[in-house]
Amino acid sequence: MSFVVWTAALTRAAAGWDDQAEALSQAQSSLNKVDPELLGSRVSSAATAFLETWRTEIKDRVATAEAHADALRTSVGSYQQADDRAVQDLQRLLPWDDRGVEPGPLPPVLAPRTLPGVAMPQ
Repeated sequence: MSFVVWTAALTRAAAGWDDQAEALSQAQSSLNKVDPELLGSRVSSAATAFLETWRTEIKDRVATAEAHADALRTSVGSYQQADDRAVQDLQRLLPWDDRGVEPGPLPPVLAPRTLPGVAMPQ
């Protein structure tokens, strides 16, 4: 089984969650500036309850967005570390000439055998 992870897409998604957290933080800042007492004594307690509910909700949403962004960044790092370890492990198993980006010549034991009249793929 294999799969491809587009780390650039994960990084963009993390940036998107960061943007959401920032936008929500700005909304929270706006709510924090509201003075419910200016609405008068009849409505100020209801307005206070309303504002506190939304402040709490936004605070939770900011924390969630930040956690998603952090998780995506951690995933990118984990995938990169796993890839690096896999490359290092594979390179330790290969002959010295085959440790680079380009494959080296095949040793005679592993070279494909040609049959008379059969062309080998290039």
